[in-house]
Amino acid sequence: GAAALALLNQHKSTGAADSVWNSGSKTLTLKGINFNTAATTAVKLPAGTTVVLADDTTNTIVGGDAVAAENGGYKNKIFSTALEALGNLTVRGGMKGTGTLSVTFGTCENTGNAWTDTSAISVDGDFTVWGGHITAQGGKAYSGDCAISAGVRMDSDKRNKFLSVIGGSLTAIGGETFDMGNPEEQRKSFSHGVDVYRGSVSVTGDGKLIAKCDPAMDGEGLAFAVQTFTGDLLISHNGEVTVAATNGISVSAGGIKLSGGKLRVEKGGVRATKEVVTSNTEIAGSIEVNGGALYAENSNFSMKKFTVTGGTVRTGSMLPDTVNISGGTVQTRYILAKEMTLSNATLTIREPVKKLESGTLYTSPALWLAKLTVNSGTLDVAWDWG
Repeated sequence: GAAALALLNQHKSTGAADSVWNSGSKTLTLKGINFNTAATTAVKLPAGTTVVLADDTTNTIVGGDAVAAENGGYKNKIFSTALEALGNLTVRGGMKGTGTLSVTFGTCENTGNAWTDTSAISVDGDFTVWGGHITAQGGKAYSGDCAISAGVRMDSDKRNKFLSVIGGSLTAIGGETFDMGNPEEQRKSFSHGVDVYRGSVSVTGDGKLIAKCDPAMDGEGLAFAVQTFTGDLLISHNGEVTVAATNGISVSAGGIKLSGGKLRVEKGGVRATKEVVTSNTEIAGSIEVNGGALYAENSNFSMKKFTVTGGTVRTGSMLPDTVNISGGTVQTRYILAKEMTLSNATLTIREPVKKLESGTLYTSPALWLAKLTVNSGTLDVAWDWG
């Protein structure tokens, strides 16, 4: 610990005080560092570490410029990260919460076909943000097969984990990736803002999560702002989540629950596996809005159930099996589902009429169902002629 701390303090910012490590409490207090290394791991922290970002300080960690020639495909993965936590990690701010931490992964280029998995921050446990402002920027990754770049990666399969943002902010950005397997056709590979293999993402209190991918990955099918495989995305109190990528949110066998705060999908669709086989989550395959605001005017929602009991919802379209709206205000472009029930709420649907270059007009049903039940409230459905 002493040698590592001394190395960090060799790279402290001009005029900054020395950063401090308390080995008893496993607390690292950063007071202004600018640490840049070509090592494949810049900083490694023991399990149970708490990082305190001192008020009014700027802290920067850059690492992970590497070249490899490894083969073996998925059986031989190459892992590299700028900041690695070997277990649970907590980040706190000072009294004012004005400290910042920027973690950036550089470039990893593998000329073989071993999978190249890179990240700015990798946590093998729970990751909790209580305060301060963190930016995790994934770098460029190249491989002869799959290349992966993540802002925040939590891919351990030991147990279900939580990424919790309770205060402050976390910005996670997936970097640009290249699959060089076919020299005649350079393809993009995987990019994740937040990647949680087994576990959930919770944003509550006054915490803020921004997840996105490098603009170079726009339109690429393997770019995900937030991806979980067996857990949920939970937003409550005054928590705010903003996502932007080709795939805005993918919760696979999990679900989404908004009971307060805001969820903004600036870019990309939202999906959950409709046929959930192995999941113990109550909202698996579904989205539930009980309060707060969901703004996703340009996004399609594909999942098993879409339930609204309160709050404000604006979506591009809904493509679930069932829709149940019993409170709040909902506006969407169109709904395609097996059945829908409306009670004590307002639902407005506007399907735009489109025009081909030939001048031909065409459109689809604004509401396309096998069964519709309206108990009360207001259902306002029309084509939008512009």
